Amino acid sequence: MMRGRWSRITFLTGKDFWYLIREPETLFWMFLMPFVFFFFIGSMAGGLGGGGSGEEFLASWAPDEGVLVPAIEERLTNLGYTIVRIDTVEHMDRYNRQIRFPEAFSDSVFAGNQATVTFRRTDESILGGQYDDIRIQRAIYETLADIVLIDRDDLGFTIESFDARRERPALIGLEVEQAGTRRDPPDGFQQAVPGVMVQFILIILLTGGSYLLITERQGGHLRRLAAAPVEKIDVFASRCLSRLGMGIVQIGVGLTAGAFVFKVDWGPHIGALLLILLLWGAVAAAMGVIAASLAKTVNQAIGLGMLLANTMAALSGCWWPIEVTPTWMQKLAWIFPSGWVMDAIHRLTSFGDPASAIIPHALLLVSATVILLLIGRKVFRFS
Repeated sequence: MMRGRWSRITFLTGKDFWYLIREPETLFWMFLMPFVFFFFIGSMAGGLGGGGSGEEFLASWAPDEGVLVPAIEERLTNLGYTIVRIDTVEHMDRYNRQIRFPEAFSDSVFAGNQATVTFRRTDESILGGQYDDIRIQRAIYETLADIVLIDRDDLGFTIESFDARRERPALIGLEVEQAGTRRDPPDGFQQAVPGVMVQFILIILLTGGSYLLITERQGGHLRRLAAAPVEKIDVFASRCLSRLGMGIVQIGVGLTAGAFVFKVDWGPHIGALLLILLLWGAVAAAMGVIAASLAKTVNQAIGLGMLLANTMAALSGCWWPIEVTPTWMQKLAWIFPSGWVMDAIHRLTSFGDPASAIIPHALLLVSATVILLLIGRKVFRFS
């Protein structure tokens, strides 16, 4: 009995999946549009995180070096920058962080005149730009403090006197300990590719998945299936599984494009990541069947599907890292299954959590899938 039912379900699933996947609109949204969104959202999200890796180069240009320029540069080096001396102003644009000293900078400051140091960052980083401002100002204020103390002690403004001041132990020490593990929100393609993939799985299954099912119902195809030697549960299960198959294809596109085109680091726990994504595909597939069963027209299903998918994407961290939003918005994201998925992905790919960290997320998604399947079976109709 079960073998016969499973044979019917797999046969119906295969046929339905083929009809779904060959639609031109489906192919367009599954294989072309994700790349467009990956690129544009990833490019715009480049400064929303605050993380980053590698050396932080700071291009430094000064018409004359004097004493103060090396002193400030040494402070900046201690604050994490790699200083790159630039011979001509034209070469400054090779670096996204640039600091410029005015002519006769040291002499002007020692004479008591105001001198302006200019810092420029060419990219549009938000948190990273603020961190740069803090460090640049700190280096300048520390150097000003050195000038005051050197002048008080009448040591003379030389490179050696500034070095001696820097090497003297501070009168007040500050011990800093981390209260926990620092978590830098992902940015750029590391944020955009998973977010767009999660969003597009929902869009495809709420719109393209609804389109064929409503067309079948309006054209009488489902009524003819009802007269065939199959049960309602067979048809319902096949429609859910065929849409899950579409979700798996979308997952494959996202993971492959992320790894080989956009250089996304999917982390060491690929199995746990695939589990979360497959469960999300199951949730989205059930939602697609429910939407198609409740909608009366194709336009209604597509309109409501796009509205729901974009709303969930915006509020659950698909467009930007939810970690940079206010606390109330981070809590709001947990209302949506897409929020569970994005949090799990960030834990696995960006925060270095173990695979066991996504067990609560997986249980929530399993529960949501079961509830949605029960609802879907109840509302699924042939006419």
